[in-house]
Amino acid sequence: MTWRILGLAMTWAAVVLGAAPAGAITIYPIDRAQILAGSRFDLKVEFDGVLGAADAKVTIDGTDLSTALGRPATFVEREAGVAASALLLRDVSLTKPGRYAIVASDGKTSRTVGWEVYGTGPRKARNVILFKQGTVTSFPEQPDLVDMVKTALTVLARHEDGFVLLVESGLIDKYSHPLDWERAVMDTIMLDRAVAVAKEFAGARNDTLIMVTADHTHGLSLVGTVDDSVRSQEMRDRIGVHEKAGYPNYPPANDEGYPPRLDVSRRLAIFFSVFPDYYETYRPKLDGPFVPAVGGPDKSYVANEKYKDTPGAVLRVGNLPHGAPQGVHSGEDVLLTATGPGAERVRGFLDNTEVFRIVVDALGLAAAPAQ
Repeated sequence: MTWRILGLAMTWAAVVLGAAPAGAITIYPIDRAQILAGSRFDLKVEFDGVLGAADAKVTIDGTDLSTALGRPATFVEREAGVAASALLLRDVSLTKPGRYAIVASDGKTSRTVGWEVYGTGPRKARNVILFKQGTVTSFPEQPDLVDMVKTALTVLARHEDGFVLLVESGLIDKYSHPLDWERAVMDTIMLDRAVAVAKEFAGARNDTLIMVTADHTHGLSLVGTVDDSVRSQEMRDRIGVHEKAGYPNYPPANDEGYPPRLDVSRRLAIFFSVFPDYYETYRPKLDGPFVPAVGGPDKSYVANEKYKDTPGAVLRVGNLPHGAPQGVHSGEDVLLTATGPGAERVRGFLDNTEVFRIVVDALGLAAAPAQ
């Protein structure tokens, strides 16, 4: 199952579809916003120029704003640093599911946007646990992700009303940026072990929705193996692909699921598709995280010569701007897997905003009152 994230394309679409043209009235939430019934949000209307309070009008489905939302908005004649007026109404809600038309007018021109207010079914899950790869900061002396998940579940299980737990495995992204795929893979194993802890917690309870996903991808591919038994001065000729790849000879995993050694004679061949200038060594970096590029003249980055004399090292000329010190995110779809009550909604291609709707539906946060 996949969660469709299209990176820059989605950002572009949000700007094109959500924002008003230059010189027009702008309404927030934007056109086609999806709002959970009963949830709180801020409404703002930005006008194109300074106008009087009497000229600023907003209706929701033809009803004056103050009536539709229960109180009037604050009129700001001149916003700070902008020669334009605005209306602002904070912490409001719409409780009835349906589609709403919001019209803002300055007495001369008007703009209309549509909102979808949606409800949920009855509560299916007592708890929700969402795992994601991300960019959370880590510290050397902190417990690992597995221990943190165990402790969090022990504490949260005391709450009779249930809980929502977000677990972010930030080291996968942290090590993918500097092209250090071995460390990124080790931390993927850690994430897998943390998910296993959550699944054990859920066990036979049948009251916990578990979802695992990422917020973006990195461009890298497994193409085969690097075999040091191949006699060649050029490391690229030691790469086995297709039927010549064989299997890597990492030793069996230890009790925690990690291979005891990474510097084996036949190891995985994984390469990144976007990178700065760097020296490809075809070997794991055992002395510390990889630093592919370092600062050069004119705020540019050059290949780190620390790795230049590694036997077989090859200079790869980067395909990123000279100002990029490491790799960047990519825009492919990412996986979303789920188990537990509500998991049946995770199927096919989904927009990323659907993840939130799956969570609130599982928790029944906007369920219709019992008749």
